[in-house]
This record gives sequence, structure tokens and C-alpha cells, in this order.
Amino acid sequence: MNCYRVSKYNPLYRKNGVYTRDEWTSYSDIGKIYGGKAFAAAEYEETESNYIQMLLELLKLLEIEGLKILCLEKYEADLVWRENELLDSEKAAVFAADCLREKCWGKLTARGFVWKTGYDFYMYFACDLMPQTISDVAKKYGLYTDKCEYNDG
Repeated sequence: MNCYRVSKYNPLYRKNGVYTRDEWTSYSDIGKIYGGKAFAAAEYEETESNYIQMLLELLKLLEIEGLKILCLEKYEADLVWRENELLDSEKAAVFAADCLREKCWGKLTARGFVWKTGYDFYMYFACDLMPQTISDVAKKYGLYTDKCEYNDG
């Protein structure tokens, strides 16, 4: 499988692999000041929606209808997710939002597919789609991709 790191971070602002702009990196940053203005919930929600829409589009391209949660870590006690739970794409979108909001962490898996989030509002896909396809889908949602090494953690 090929692995891709996806983010909202424009590579024009990377110097020697380090992102140089001061930008929000988490749901918990809502209300903090970036570039002289408060980071608004609406901006967060739009970006989160773009991430989730990309996930859903890739699932359609790969003809994946069901995903399993693996390696589940819950950070809020009232979450209903369970290890090995099977999700349709609608529930996968809700799970992805919970991961992006750092309520939990886990992988969504299917045959030939793995999705997970990372620190600083990154998400990762491992699948057999061609790099150009991943890049084209990301661009559609204002996101950027980097090919990366698959890391099972």
C-alpha cells in the first residue's frame, strides 16, 4: 500500500521540512489568536468537513462500504465507539470527526485501506490509489498531500 499524509498546510510555507507559519493545529485552538484574528469555530468546522469529505470520497473511489475500528483510544468517557466495531461511511464520518476533535484516536480499516489522524491536524491514508488520484481529491477540498512511509502506529 502507498501511504499519504494529508493536511491543510500549504507546502509553500515549509522550509527544510518544517512548517513556518503560526497556524491553528487543533480543535482546542478555537478562540486563540492567529495572524491577528481569533480562530473561529466556523473556520474549524469548514476544515474538518473538508477532511471528512476527502475520506468519504476516497471510500467511494475504493468501493469501500464498511470499515472496522482498530487500536481505539478513548479520551472522553461517554464515547460509544468500540474496538472492532464495523461502521458504514456515515458512522465513519462521525468517528473521523471525533478523532479530529481529539475525543478519541483509532484507525479505520478495510481490506487494502487504513485511515488515521496524527498530531497537529494531520491525517494519514494507506491504500492502493495512485498518488495523482490522492492529490487530485485533496486539492478538491483545499488540502495538500505528501507521500510518506507507512507506519502501523
